[in-house]
Amino acid sequence: MDNKKQVAEDFIDNTSCKLKNERKHRAGRLQRVSLTEKRFLDDAVHAATKVKGKKLTSEERRKVLCIAREQIRSQRRAEEIKKERDKERHAVVFEWKRPETFRR
Repeated sequence: MDNKKQVAEDFIDNTSCKLKNERKHRAGRLQRVSLTEKRFLDDAVHAATKVKGKKLTSEERRKVLCIAREQIRSQRRAEEIKKERDKERHAVVFEWKRPETFRR
């Protein structure tokens, strides 16, 4: 919940800037959004509304969603990297060797 609150506070601090000037077309629109990601987006908008104290304008709402989507993209990238590391770790060939018996 702290992350969503931070997004909302960052948004409120930067409302003086125009959205069109700050918009960056990096990866495009998110095509598939899981249920947890959808909840994250909704909670981010709700937290920003709560911080502001009244309903957000469409431009403000768009900016909050843009920040939240960037966080989702970075989380997806981190999970991808983690999966690749796991694959590399498991790709090492494992050879079973008969254990040596203890001799006195």
